[in-house]
Amino acid sequence: MSTNSKAESLPEFLQPLAVALNHFAHVAAEVEKKAKKSSAKKSTKPKTSKTKTVLDLANEYSMHAKKKKDLELKIDIEKRHLLRLESALLPQMLEGQVLSLQTKAGSVHVRHDVYASLRDKQIGIELLEKYGYSDLVIPSVSSNSLSAWVRELIKAGSERDGAHGVSLSDCIDLPSDLKDQIAISEKISLRLAAR
Repeated sequence: MSTNSKAESLPEFLQPLAVALNHFAHVAAEVEKKAKKSSAKKSTKPKTSKTKTVLDLANEYSMHAKKKKDLELKIDIEKRHLLRLESALLPQMLEGQVLSLQTKAGSVHVRHDVYASLRDKQIGIELLEKYGYSDLVIPSVSSNSLSAWVRELIKAGSERDGAHGVSLSDCIDLPSDLKDQIAISEKISLRLAAR
């Protein structure tokens, strides 16, 4: 039985879904075949014992960074396809009260998540505490905001003191008890600037 005749045997509202899911199953199979071919090619390459130069490593790094960027672009494209298909499929599944469909690529099912947030954080916290739900209240500091603030303090301290070769915490002008509570770490890494 062909893919189209399988889709035609489903209720009309599910036919576009079946066609789309079969398309994605075909695409997934093609991607898997290419991945297997690629790994097979890589495993047949002879290993050399020569030490790579800095330029060799930089070239290899830039090739993999570009490959990663290309894959991320493909993922973004697939995400857009999925959003478009979901906006067409989900209403039809809900209307037909179909919560799950088995396809070649796996099970497609309706997922229902619930999220909550406080409309006014301060009032909400006060009311949660008032009515005995204080265990839900966890004071927190945004690590992104704290990191940005510390970077500004370090930059100001470095410019002020002309500090080179000193520890990062020595560049921060804060009371010692507060400074002792701030763990500072840094990560130095590479980035590829595309041509």
